[in-house]
Amino acid sequence: MSFPISLFELLMSSFTSDRLERITAQLHQAIIAAITVPTRHRQTPLGVSKDPLRFLPDILRSLTTWKSRPRSFTGRAYEWRSVICEQCLNLEADYSGRKLLFLSLEVGFRHLEANYTRLIHTEHHRRMVDVVFKHGTDEVIADLLQAWTLGWYPSYQHPSLHTCASHLVDLQRLRSFSPRLRHLLISSIGSTEHQKFRRIGDEISFDVLDRLHICVGDFPVEARRFRENWADFLLSVIQSVEGTRLLSYPYWELMVEILASPTVYLQGAIYSPLVIESLEDAGEWHKLGCWIAIVWAIWDPSEAANLESATLSLFHRQPGTFRKLERWIEVLQRCGWNIEKFQSLCEQRNLNVAGPDTP
Repeated sequence: MSFPISLFELLMSSFTSDRLERITAQLHQAIIAAITVPTRHRQTPLGVSKDPLRFLPDILRSLTTWKSRPRSFTGRAYEWRSVICEQCLNLEADYSGRKLLFLSLEVGFRHLEANYTRLIHTEHHRRMVDVVFKHGTDEVIADLLQAWTLGWYPSYQHPSLHTCASHLVDLQRLRSFSPRLRHLLISSIGSTEHQKFRRIGDEISFDVLDRLHICVGDFPVEARRFRENWADFLLSVIQSVEGTRLLSYPYWELMVEILASPTVYLQGAIYSPLVIESLEDAGEWHKLGCWIAIVWAIWDPSEAANLESATLSLFHRQPGTFRKLERWIEVLQRCGWNIEKFQSLCEQRNLNVAGPDTP
């Protein structure tokens, strides 16, 4: 069934804003009414279906093509989602309910321009999070994240995203991420308290992180707290049970680059000596070089008992990596980190690497 949305768009220019608002409000109420009609009223006495939901997917699908739909549709489509979740008690088993849910997401949030109107998230909205992450395409998941972050600046944490936290790093079923989903995942992870990720060292999908290909340029320059959230997140991953072994090298370097960003500060970070021990045992020298730079910046040697011995070990066993460590230390010092004790150690132990870098 086709609906003449394109014709409606042509007529929009002749409508006053008040009249257009009344028309869209009537359409909104009609969609709500169609969703909430009880099942027992969808049959005639002769058993012939008069189910208004039969045509609703076509209506919503048509609305997704409405290029210039009013901004008010964002909030209204979000209300449809709440009603759908309230009416469909088992979205996991109800395919038609899921289809309506996903179409409502698309109507409200696909191709949405910047809009800082915050939406109210109800328990009905929270019910559909698991279903969207389990059954939705990459763009449907992006629609959900768009809805849950709408109205928040990237420098603030999004309380509603905590409901999504356990899903954000567990998307192995998706073969690829659209550019929009990639951007929203980076933003969402950086805007969520890292403590909200459950058992982060055991259940995190390192494959998902690798596929995001994150660089420091993905972080808004003005959003200091956003970079600090990502630094907290990476610290928790690196010092987790599997993080030291499975987190790929670019993320260790990214951690140093975040610390090298202006005005980034971390407080209350707890140091684990097991990271250095694990990296030395595994011969992960490049990771070790990054980690030593990170530890010198964040912690005092008195807090990191094996820091000085690890620095000496890196100098004697991997002089090329040690030179890279020296360059990282210089960058971090220029950005305000107090790492004078590293220089003092180098002078006391005559840690000067001559000649070109070695592999």
